[in-house]
Amino acid sequence: MSKPVSMSFVSSSDAPADSLKLTFALNGEAEEIHSVRVLSGGETVFFGYADEQTETVSAKGTILTVRARSLAAILLDNEARPGAYCLPTMDMIFEQHLRPLGFAGYSGENIVCKGDLVVTKGMSEWEMLSLFCSICGIDKPYVTDDGIIVIGEKRKADTVLIDRNSPGIRLSRSIKRSALISDIYIRTSKNDGYIYHMENDHAKKHKGLKVRYFNAADNFRRSPAYAGRVMSAGNRGFMTCSAEIAGIISCRVGDIMVIGTGKEKYRITGLRYDLGINGEKTTITAEVEE
Repeated sequence: MSKPVSMSFVSSSDAPADSLKLTFALNGEAEEIHSVRVLSGGETVFFGYADEQTETVSAKGTILTVRARSLAAILLDNEARPGAYCLPTMDMIFEQHLRPLGFAGYSGENIVCKGDLVVTKGMSEWEMLSLFCSICGIDKPYVTDDGIIVIGEKRKADTVLIDRNSPGIRLSRSIKRSALISDIYIRTSKNDGYIYHMENDHAKKHKGLKVRYFNAADNFRRSPAYAGRVMSAGNRGFMTCSAEIAGIISCRVGDIMVIGTGKEKYRITGLRYDLGINGEKTTITAEVEE
């Protein structure tokens, strides 16, 4: 198949699966496409299954459009079998839920969950695995380009330096005070009210006012540790930055972006790479690093 006429790649911390759209000019009919691999410098930067392909014929010729998502989409698209596990292990979860989907293995320890895992009807395999990790108190899982599920460890973050004087660069910075949570009150016991109080000095400093109430007595997943993560997420979302750069920038979601000689560091939360008639363009969105 010829080189694509256009390509769009999107990666976001809000979604576990990356998405890719490719457009080709064809001389004839295309065969059914099952998987897509994109290489850069000999290394795989995307591998996934084709969700959809469309052939459009006009007087100008035939255009083939292919849409694909990375391997994490398998976990999103498949429902987990409902049931309850008492003190499940990662080996148990992998053998019963993940190996049947075609995953060859996982990276990390065979963690023993210290609580019960309840899989409800309609829950995806991704939601089930994320819940398992949450109950175990470990980082969210992710899937590598080679199809390995990684649990219990964050993806290694590299530092990306952006030159604010690069030709054609466009930078913007936004302050979103509504993202800040100033106070969280938690009910930790069925016999008490919302007496556990968490106060956010960062929000108070920037005049943010938003109060939340969590009932950990009836839902243990709304614990003070969870509340702390929610409050920190709001602090990161308070100041965001975007950079639109001509060409391709080698980075990924989770990396640290530093602009010029500035002292502020931003953690990349979204990437978009576009290739079209106007050349290559990379758009990066990021949140301030606490």
